[in-house]
Amino acid sequence: MAAQRRGSVWSSRHVGRLRAARLAHWDIQLRHEALSAAAVQAWLTTRPDHTAGQDEELLIHLVAAHHGHARPLLPPVPHPDPLDVECAMPDGTHVTVNSATMGVDWDGPDRFARLNQQYGPWGLAMLESLVRFADMACSEEGN
Repeated sequence: MAAQRRGSVWSSRHVGRLRAARLAHWDIQLRHEALSAAAVQAWLTTRPDHTAGQDEELLIHLVAAHHGHARPLLPPVPHPDPLDVECAMPDGTHVTVNSATMGVDWDGPDRFARLNQQYGPWGLAMLESLVRFADMACSEEGN
């Protein structure tokens, strides 16, 4: 599926992104993965079953990188009118983060370097790819 815009052709990927943004009532320029990564960070600090053996940095990075960015920085797109956003987490709890967190995550480059050392550049890229493909499959299904 393609759409015309001022003489150029939009890819089906861009049309899908427009559709997703519209359904979520979200500005197309904003990076939801930055907000999601901030929500995961907040959630991890509140979990009663928090254990040091889990790779929290990997989880945060994979959420931030699930659209192919965050290697090592997400493009900063600050929300023009920051608001509190309630996010549902996998265990059924909710955390609230402010959309102003969509600026630059200055911890990202160091986290990316540590993860590359731990998993190797190809191992980390493979894990990122698995999450990206899973995200694409869910998006195609409408989830």
